[in-house]
Amino acid sequence: MNWQEISDAIDDFQYGDNYYGYTLDKINKKIVAHARNLWHTKISDIKFKELIGQKVTAIDSEVHFIIQLEKGAIVIECPWRIRNTGGILLGETDIQSNQSEWKSVKELLVGKKVEDIRLYEQCPLLIIQFDNIFLDVFHASSYFDGWTLTDHGDFYIFLDAWWKYCIG
Repeated sequence: MNWQEISDAIDDFQYGDNYYGYTLDKINKKIVAHARNLWHTKISDIKFKELIGQKVTAIDSEVHFIIQLEKGAIVIECPWRIRNTGGILLGETDIQSNQSEWKSVKELLVGKKVEDIRLYEQCPLLIIQFDNIFLDVFHASSYFDGWTLTDHGDFYIFLDAWWKYCIG
């Protein structure tokens, strides 16, 4: 189904009335653009069910950005931003220039429930939805781990420096 539109365009070009004026070059460009889009938006099969529904209980910023959950934690050691549907509310560089902004992070997240977690594998980009707030986490190092998610039990996943997901 991901390729239906492309398939229809090819059929129209080869066998139909070619109403849209497709050329071989236009078809090839359409295929490449669509393939890139699919590649960049491949969502991981990991469901993160162990963390969905948990509330944020605390924010720890002593060493790393740690979001404490009722039964687990999200440890972030790479760039991040907090946004809503209107735009970016706060980001890692905002904190670096003004440490008092950690108070804003706490106000935005503590008490919120984890609604959804999406991992886009090819980027890699981790998006965690807390009610109407989104935390985007993107790995930016070839030497250090990027983030860790754990339920302090059997569920443990982290992204290493080689963009490999290690599940324990």
